[in-house]
Amino acid sequence: MDIEIIGCVAALILAFAMWRWSQRMELPPVANPELRALYEWENLPDSEKTIERAEDHLREHPDDLSRRIGILMRLGYGDNHDSTKLRHHTLELIKRLPHSMDIVAANHGECFRHPGYRDELVVALSAQLGQGFKDAGIHTNLGDIFGHAALPITEPERFCEWNELPPDTPLPEKLDEEKLDRAILHYEAAAKLSDDSIPAERLAQLLSNANRLDAAIPAFEKAMEMIPEQSRASVLVDYGECLAKAKRTKEAIAMLEQVRDCDTEGFENGPGCHTMEAETLLGHLALERKDQRGAVKHLLASTDVQGCCHNTTRGFPMSLARELMDREPKAVAEFCQTVLDDFTPQHEGFRRMLKDVEKAA
Repeated sequence: MDIEIIGCVAALILAFAMWRWSQRMELPPVANPELRALYEWENLPDSEKTIERAEDHLREHPDDLSRRIGILMRLGYGDNHDSTKLRHHTLELIKRLPHSMDIVAANHGECFRHPGYRDELVVALSAQLGQGFKDAGIHTNLGDIFGHAALPITEPERFCEWNELPPDTPLPEKLDEEKLDRAILHYEAAAKLSDDSIPAERLAQLLSNANRLDAAIPAFEKAMEMIPEQSRASVLVDYGECLAKAKRTKEAIAMLEQVRDCDTEGFENGPGCHTMEAETLLGHLALERKDQRGAVKHLLASTDVQGCCHNTTRGFPMSLARELMDREPKAVAEFCQTVLDDFTPQHEGFRRMLKDVEKAA
């Protein structure tokens, strides 16, 4: 799996998943300001959810978090991307809600497009520490920003495509130890200030991605203690991969085999992208044990999931299929066809792979 890429876009996926969740759940009686703002934005008439109308409203009501967060969700991506406006509204949101996860989510690609902007966000967020806000959330945002900058990007072409970046965008090619250490410090500070599991999860994942496995494994153990069993799917995947990298294969398999039963990421609350990732990892582990039949079983099982915000946009991992192309072309063809039929019909990579395996077969 391309764990560095997955780690880097975790914040974006989380924000999109939160939006999906907001559509199918009722607003709790006690909701935090960010969640309430998200609901208010989603309940606006479509005519009010344009960038122009939102900005008109904000000129008269600059403290309206629903418009501020909603506009960030639109400015960060696609045809609506506007660096100047994105910077303005992000800095305005930092003044009012510096622990908002949308600060990192909306600006993930922008920090690679304009590296100096990352420093500006760090200064703005740091200035809000101790100003009466939820400091744990601010530290988590700072940890995300430094963590994303610290990790090398091993597949730059795919990373640029997923984050809508120009293909020649300079990306980190090696681990930045200084930024990594700063991210760790912020996650640790957040964990001390909050009983929420998110800082512990992010810290464990970051340590694993940086191959600091001796520190990552106890960090995962601590995070697991804080998460209800029914909400552990994503952490089980990350922990399983960490254990696999540490050559603790039996423990890794035990973790990954638990994912399907607690994965509710699918659009109908069933198994989604976390199960897809777990099955892919189990397939790689099967190949390491020379169990080709088991690898095929896990390859096909990775598509036995529901569509979700991840697998219907960024698609499926191709690494296991590539390893099996020459040995199991029919199974790989079935895998590709299912992905194209049920999840990402226009995915050119899977179209090319399907043609290649059909020729081989």
